[in-house]
Formats: sequence, structure tokens, C-alpha cells
Amino acid sequence: MPIHGQGKKEGSKMIPIIKEIIDLTHPIYSNCPGFPTLDTVKVDVVNIQPRDRYNMEKLRDFTVHAGTHVDAPYHFCADGKKIDEIPVEDFQGPAIVLDLSYKKPNERITDTDLDKYADKIEPDDIVLLYTGWSLKRDFTEEYMIQWPDLDGKGAEYLVSKKIKGVGIDGLSIGGYGEEKAFPAHLALLGAGIWVCEEMYIPREILDYERWYYFGFPIKFTGCSGAQVRAVAVQFE
Repeated sequence: MPIHGQGKKEGSKMIPIIKEIIDLTHPIYSNCPGFPTLDTVKVDVVNIQPRDRYNMEKLRDFTVHAGTHVDAPYHFCADGKKIDEIPVEDFQGPAIVLDLSYKKPNERITDTDLDKYADKIEPDDIVLLYTGWSLKRDFTEEYMIQWPDLDGKGAEYLVSKKIKGVGIDGLSIGGYGEEKAFPAHLALLGAGIWVCEEMYIPREILDYERWYYFGFPIKFTGCSGAQVRAVAVQFE
């Protein structure tokens, strides 16, 4: 959405203003689609204003990997950092969008696909893999099982580019099943690169190749991941 306003000058510096911001986060609600082996989230109403003078809800059957969330290295690496151990500044920075919308169901994202952007991916970038899959969010085999995922060589390629983090609009950076899921996770998380999964990435993100990304996860102590409110921002 466009954000209107003027820059504010503080001392000799002009604070940049936001001209556009895109929410990259799926809504969470009772029985929303999610990873097929996990229980679906339940949202219970426990207090209502007419009776109790305030409203309150309770979440259950809710793992730290439900909805739009970040995987910390500890998710796959016993000695990896837990979500609360990653410096908060690592969850923001310049981001590049890779258009992979040509990928078909069950098709893998490879190092060849990524190498098309070789001269555009910079060290410490956050790489957003756009496949269009978030627009398919529903209880279908295509969305729940067949999303395009990153293979092991593709993950190793991103590691070699020394990126900070990577996000994808499929349910996982790897595919469904251990044979597909483990190589990408082990390569990225083993290199200390966080992964944001099940993102909502609309097509308008392709209006610009580069954005500024903010995605701060909840500070769950000792956990392998956490829900995140992720956004992409264009500054004037």
C-alpha cells in the first residue's frame, strides 16, 4: 500500500519516508492451511466484551513453525543458534526478489535458476524467492504438497553468495518429505542463514527488483523458530 508523508529532517540528516509497503505475512485463523503433518491452528474465544467487558482469544495446536515463520539454525542443527540468540538486526536489510514464477508443481529451484541473478545478489542480502504459490493458499494437493522448493545445490549456491537470510512463499524451503527437505535446510541453517517460510508474496513485489525487508520474529526463548510479521518496503 502507498504511504503518504514527507521526510523529516533531524539535524543535518533527512529521515527517508516510506512510499510503499507490502505485507508479506499470511493471516492466522482457525483451521488455516499449513504444513500437512502439523495440526491445524485453533483460535478459541475465551472472553467476550458484552459478558466480560473485554475480548480475549486463545491459540492452541500451534507450533512455532505455523504460518509465516522463521527457521533458526537450531531447527536442523543441534549446535545452531536458537531464535532468541540471533541478533535482532539480522532480521532486516536490503532484499532482492528472484522471479521464479515459471516453476511448475513439484519443480525444484536449482543453482542454475539462481545463477541468472549472479551479478545482482550481494553479500548480506535477504533473498526472496517468488513462485506465486502463496496465492494458491488452500487445502489442495498443489498448495500443501507440490510447492516449488529449493534443492541442495541451490541452497549451497545461496550460501556461497554469503546472504543473510532467505524467504520463500511455499510451505517450506525444502520440499515435502525428508529426502527433499533436509539438504536445503542443512546447507542454509548450517551456514547460519535464517529461513522465512510460508510467506505471502503478492505479484506486485515484482514492481521492484530490490526492497528493504523487515521481519522480526517473536522472541521465544530456546526455540527453533517463531512467527514473524514480515514486510517489504520501498523508500523515497
